[in-house]
This record gives sequence, C-alpha cells and structure tokens, in this order.
Amino acid sequence: MTALIFGTKTTGIHEPAIVQAAWLMVKDPFMLTVVERFEQRYNPGKPIELGALATHHILDEELADCPPASGFSLPPGTEYLIGHDVDYDWQVIGAPPVKRICTLALAACRHRFAHPGGHALPVRARQRQQLAATRALGPARRDALRHRS
Repeated sequence: MTALIFGTKTTGIHEPAIVQAAWLMVKDPFMLTVVERFEQRYNPGKPIELGALATHHILDEELADCPPASGFSLPPGTEYLIGHDVDYDWQVIGAPPVKRICTLALAACRHRFAHPGGHALPVRARQRQQLAATRALGPARRDALRHRS
C-alpha cells in the first residue's frame, strides 16, 4: 500500500489553485515509515486571496519563477491521501482516483467517543471565553448600549 500524508497551500476559497504541495510517502500504515518526501511551490496563474495570504504568508511575487500549478500530479501508485480536511486538497488537485483518510474527521469521531453526550467540553470552553470577553468588555459594552438607545 502506498499512502501520502498530504497537504496543500492554495490561492483561497474561490476556485482555488495550488500554491504549494507537500507529502510524505509511507509504505506501511501502521509503522508510518517515511520512504520519500516532496515539497514544491507552484505558480497558480492567479492572485492569492487576502485570506489565504494571511494564513500561509506566501506572496504572489515568490511564485513568479515556480512551475505552473497545472503541472502537479501525484506519484504513480498512490492509493491513499491522508490529511487534515483532505477532501479540500483532493478537490484542488483535480479529484484523482485515490482513497482518502481525513484526520479532521478522525479527530471529530475520537472526540465524540471520548466525551459521550456530545461536545460538552468545547461548549463549556466557548461559554468561558464568552464570559471572560463580556467581563473584559463590560464597561465599553455598557457605554455602547447607552449610546445605541
């Protein structure tokens, strides 16, 4: 079995194109022994959206002399892509005929099994954050509400 632990950086969410692709090839899914590594930047042929730029900090100018994004392909014999939200990356590279293992989905499943009864911990954490923010903004919030009326 040949699997790639795979990820991309893209131009953004509107018709995304590859800016960078990287993978680690593993032959044994249980031992995760890396047999090959790959990392390459690509010229997407379109500007990078501000949201993507804020996330990965790759500038359009840095990609001017890179190979075109259309030249990316997976190595022959790839059976699996493993990655966080791997379906996004899979779509960006043209939805090749490989199986996908999403670590984001696995993490969500693990959390549900570890905490039966739903996502109580994230909800409680969010409530604590909201309470702390309300306390911190208390005087400013009261002033804003007074001026609104």
